[in-house]
Amino acid sequence: MDEAALVQRYLHRQFHQLVTQLHSIFDKHPALAVRMVRNEVELYEKLRRAVALQQQLGEHCNFDELERRLRENRIDDGW
Repeated sequence: MDEAALVQRYLHRQFHQLVTQLHSIFDKHPALAVRMVRNEVELYEKLRRAVALQQQLGEHCNFDELERRLRENRIDDGW
């Protein structure tokens, strides 16, 4: 499996974990859940662009770095 497919699989797994969390939040706070979805979509788009740029530059994607970026962005967004 190539690196892009591994990154896609990783992000897909992360997304499903998020959906599980959002489902429980949506029942009590729908507006908050919608904001969280928007923030998460923006975050994944930024990560996708970063991975694409790394590939264009011939660099390999670092999954630990992806995890760190996800955590930092979620903290910045108040998760």
